[in-house]
Amino acid sequence: MTNPSPTREDVKQVVVDTSGFFAGAAKLGALLADGFKLIALDLIIFEFVKVVDREINLAKQAAKLSRVKTLTRLRDQFPALLQELEIELISPEFSIRDLKKLYSLTEDKDPGDCMIWLKMQNAGYSSILTDNTKDWKKLGADVIGIYDKRSNRK
Repeated sequence: MTNPSPTREDVKQVVVDTSGFFAGAAKLGALLADGFKLIALDLIIFEFVKVVDREINLAKQAAKLSRVKTLTRLRDQFPALLQELEIELISPEFSIRDLKKLYSLTEDKDPGDCMIWLKMQNAGYSSILTDNTKDWKKLGADVIGIYDKRSNRK
């Protein structure tokens, strides 16, 4: 059973998934303007940095210097973006019990998303901004889609 998409009135705190950061400052700013508090988990920050570094290395190998410059600027400005948008960084606990739960969740799902979901639950969060709406709904999350046309968010 999947949860219906939350309305603006239902959700006031939302975890920003890795893809949410690639949606851009305008999208995140629109959520702030709608009264949302944005949260980032330590594991999501790790994934974002890992993806950006991998893309920088691929761009270097392909000699795409403009892309290297853009991605490097994105990586270097990321801490300032988090501060500017007042995105709270949290590091929820993850225990042996959580690891056992992780094994039961990952049968047909991404283990990273499952671990993020468990950490979100440990911290009391259930909503996430992501482009991967289908998989997150399967986990039971309240999902705000990056490309959700029903909202005024861009």
